[in-house]
Amino acid sequence: MVADASTNDSWVEEYWPAVLQNHYSKVDYLPTWTVWLKLIFVPIIVITGIICNSLSFAVMVSQSLRKQTFSRYLAAIAISDTGVLLIRTLAWANFVSERFYGYLLVTIEGKASCVASHLLCFTIETMSAWLTATVTIERVIVVCFPFLSRQICSTKLFYVITPCLVMGIVLLHGYFPLTLTYLPARRLCVHQRSLAHVAELCYGLINEYIPACIIITCNATILYKLNRKTNIPELDHSKSANGNKITQRKRQITLMLCLLTMAFLIFTLPPWIMSAILDYGVQIDPNIQLPLHEFFEIMYHFNYACNFFFYVISGEQVRPVVKRLCCGGQPESRPGCDSSSLGDARWQKNTASNRINTTNLTRY
Repeated sequence: MVADASTNDSWVEEYWPAVLQNHYSKVDYLPTWTVWLKLIFVPIIVITGIICNSLSFAVMVSQSLRKQTFSRYLAAIAISDTGVLLIRTLAWANFVSERFYGYLLVTIEGKASCVASHLLCFTIETMSAWLTATVTIERVIVVCFPFLSRQICSTKLFYVITPCLVMGIVLLHGYFPLTLTYLPARRLCVHQRSLAHVAELCYGLINEYIPACIIITCNATILYKLNRKTNIPELDHSKSANGNKITQRKRQITLMLCLLTMAFLIFTLPPWIMSAILDYGVQIDPNIQLPLHEFFEIMYHFNYACNFFFYVISGEQVRPVVKRLCCGGQPESRPGCDSSSLGDARWQKNTASNRINTTNLTRY
């Protein structure tokens, strides 16, 4: 949404039909079924997402996976996704309190809080998108440049890349103080009308379009390379049975990450495309646009709650860790090894050690 700094802000209702009749003082513009869709499904998605993101974080920092670089990024995505869901919860609480009680539960007063709240919310959302793009870049390096991946795809580099992403996103959103304005009469925090399209374009490029291009390009490269070669290049030279198992494991992890990142695009691109169409003056029948907009918003929410399901469905190396985590924290082992085999190995090692000690004692 956009606004003019002047007191005449009636044009806001024409810019985005969702604010017809003053969006923050009347919410009867939505059809009844979309209202109930929003009332029921948003809290379900938020609660499920917070639980699943917590499980995702626990799985990715577990002993079996924590040494893998991709697991650090997925743990960071779980944190940022939880932040997005918490922010969306505040918006949903405002919707409920306004519709049923006639007042806003959370309000923004003044330009300073307007800029600060936008910067915080958009930084968290953008961070999730760029972490997802970073995962695909890391996989491209592993698949296409296996010998460089040992130096580039390290856990130490993760602790350099992540703070740099945060600082870069904050700096890229540095135009907010120049473009945002606060409309007291409407209680809206929006972009000034003269800078609206530029601000919306910048935000779309930073938050969705550039990461989407990176994800599509990297995933296409990965799938092309995997189809050309029977094994991931890093382990093509290994002919042992153990080497083949590790190769297959890396392939499965790569395909799981490709599925995860493409799901991100499926759930987040539609609302951005619709927003871009409306921003540039394309007229859509409100009877179609408003329900469609609410449906896309539900999809957008679901994106920040569904990662754990993709890990369990497509991640064969993740499922044993989830099972151990949910069944009482049995001793962890490498992916592909169960606890019984690990116990047998320890018993054999202890037995061999006892035999050596007995031999040394009888020798003297």
